[in-house]
Amino acid sequence: MGLIGAAIGLGFVLGPGLAFGLIHSRQGDLVGASLVELHRLPFRVASGVALAVPLLLLVLSLPPPASSEQRVRGLAVFGALGRALRGPVRDVYLAALGGTLAFSMLEAALPLYVKARFANEAFLPASYLAKAFVAMGIVGVIVQGGIVARLIATLGEARTAAFGLAVAAVGLGIVPFFSSPDALLVALSTLAVGMGLLRPSIATLISRRALGGQGEAVGVLDGFESLGRATGKPFGGALHELSSPTPFGAAALLAGIAILPLAIGGWLATRRPATTEGA
Repeated sequence: MGLIGAAIGLGFVLGPGLAFGLIHSRQGDLVGASLVELHRLPFRVASGVALAVPLLLLVLSLPPPASSEQRVRGLAVFGALGRALRGPVRDVYLAALGGTLAFSMLEAALPLYVKARFANEAFLPASYLAKAFVAMGIVGVIVQGGIVARLIATLGEARTAAFGLAVAAVGLGIVPFFSSPDALLVALSTLAVGMGLLRPSIATLISRRALGGQGEAVGVLDGFESLGRATGKPFGGALHELSSPTPFGAAALLAGIAILPLAIGGWLATRRPATTEGA
């Protein structure tokens, strides 16, 4: 799970840098409609990559046709969700939802906050946001590529997840207290450490101890995280309209509250570490 997260982190390292590079290298003296068209280029490239990758995977490894029985089982989404909410790892799903919701609020509020706070800085917000997401991606690769497995082996999955939520809450909470763009990277890197610890430990914990199959368990986890991403962004944007620092304080509070399901469910009472290989 950590290596999968590290692979995603590499995407965060390469993607923002390439997007800004596509704009900055061709911007020149463009104005008006030509400049707008240039800013559309990264979205078109990204959509092409998003389309090409799954098509390539289909060509390289086309699965056998599903039987009618498999297709019926594939439609039983609500059955899987019901088992998740009644199962022993229900509290873990709730913790994952809270952490994802908090991070999604930052994703929506950060560009708005940077634009409002550092409007007079040169090359902001485009170049800075690219730098910020690249820095977060590098931190995520480092944490998920090796640190998280060792920490899980020492603390166990649940305690590592709780620690990740606590670190993420600190990172979110200190965002409004930095007065320069480069100093703000410290807060964002702290957040990246917390999220890098959270997701692999949560996924490992759920895949090991859920009642259903591992695929179903991790699929339901993805569903909870998608719900967090879908609801967090409009919520973060709405809070920004009240006050630009508000989304970060609210997200920090939410990340801290997300530890409670793990504590209430007894997951933090005992240390049950996974092996380094399994993490």
